[in-house]
Amino acid sequence: MRALIVPNLEKRNAPECTRAVVQKLLEVGIRPMMQESYRLLLHLPEAEYCLNSREAFRKADFLIAIGGDGTMLHEAKRAVEWDLPLLGINLGRLGFMAEIEADELDLLARLTHGEYTLEDRMMLECTLRQGDSEKRYLALNDVVLSNGALSRMVDLDILCSGQMMMSYRANGVIVSTPTGSTAYALSAGGPIIEPSIRCIGLTPICPHSLSTRPVIISDERVLTLTLSPLSRCEVFLTVDGEVGEPICLNDKVEIRRSEKSARFICLKEKSFYMTIHQKFDTPSGGRL
Repeated sequence: MRALIVPNLEKRNAPECTRAVVQKLLEVGIRPMMQESYRLLLHLPEAEYCLNSREAFRKADFLIAIGGDGTMLHEAKRAVEWDLPLLGINLGRLGFMAEIEADELDLLARLTHGEYTLEDRMMLECTLRQGDSEKRYLALNDVVLSNGALSRMVDLDILCSGQMMMSYRANGVIVSTPTGSTAYALSAGGPIIEPSIRCIGLTPICPHSLSTRPVIISDERVLTLTLSPLSRCEVFLTVDGEVGEPICLNDKVEIRRSEKSARFICLKEKSFYMTIHQKFDTPSGGRL
């Protein structure tokens, strides 16, 4: 069994944690793999190194991401591309998507004994149509249309499966997965949604209306977002906080449930609501 390790070395204590992960995997009979670029940075001769990411992902049985939620978001999409399960080790402030903390590495032994489960996480497919060009993105958390550098209202029209659904006058709108309901959408007043529920969340950002509320729609629907002719400010499309594209008047953003889903490795017997309590409601939650 091979585990591909991808650490975010910008995180504090990431080199030390990565070395500990490599040693623990060797102890339990799992071969640790890394890309060649980490060889000189980490000095881990025990690991197997691959010349490029294609070779590494092809050989791996699962992926271990060491970092915060941003690291998980980035690596989840690469794991989906190669149909690999993903395990997160938290070195971030919140680490809501990570399965274990850096002081829980003994749990890695459960991988060799099959004492784990796989949890499917719904993803969104976002298509940006600009004239004759088309760009596609995958989102595990959310797709956001929001204003630019100046704090001005954005006027957006939203169609649901081809029918006019609503118009928003707000700082923007967040289209989220259930996984993303505990991220930006939560901060904007959206509802918390269990990851097992298949639906799409629609949350306005600071709406200029007393009646505008978040909406939950079926995952079988297709949303089409366009700028209203009334809109007078810069608008950007952001996917999982990584991709930023300027949006013009006649552009269309289509969002639907992706046929692909991320697979998270679960080593603990804990409920979603226990995680909510630990990460958000306790003094230790969101630790530095």
